[in-house]
Amino acid sequence: MDIDIATLLATKHIEQCLYRYGTAVDRRDAPFLKGVFWPEAVIDIEGFYSGPAAGFADTILPSMRETMESTAHFITNIRVEISEGTARAESYLCAFHRLKGEDGPRDLILAGRYFDQLTERHGEWRLMKRRLVYDWFREWNDACPLSAGMLGMPVAALGQTSSFLDGSGGQA
Repeated sequence: MDIDIATLLATKHIEQCLYRYGTAVDRRDAPFLKGVFWPEAVIDIEGFYSGPAAGFADTILPSMRETMESTAHFITNIRVEISEGTARAESYLCAFHRLKGEDGPRDLILAGRYFDQLTERHGEWRLMKRRLVYDWFREWNDACPLSAGMLGMPVAALGQTSSFLDGSGGQA
């Protein structure tokens, strides 16, 4: 299998686009999330949202702020096929959600697959179409309080939203 440098570079840019989506959702950062999609893109998140990607951030992120304390989206097993400025990608998702509840927090983990179509414009890859299919999920009604720490040790970064990329070195 011969792969040229241009294909490797395009694949890396596509992977970074897919990772940015998870980061943007976890931070509840609407401008960052909107920058993952081209303006005319569409998205179908099974059971939650189906429509123009331009409205996705404005619809989903406020709901997440109301119903979730935190989330962590992990994108893995990325497979990309590129052809003349367009690409198809399939990737696995594993996402953790700390849900708010009247009786205390609950934890939800879900797994699924993203099916994506991307387009390159002026050297930048963004999503044109995204579809999420769920494979399984599990919810626990007895979430461990994060303030208790991990294995009895305090967690210093609890609720931290900064990043080493923003120049803060990961410090809030």
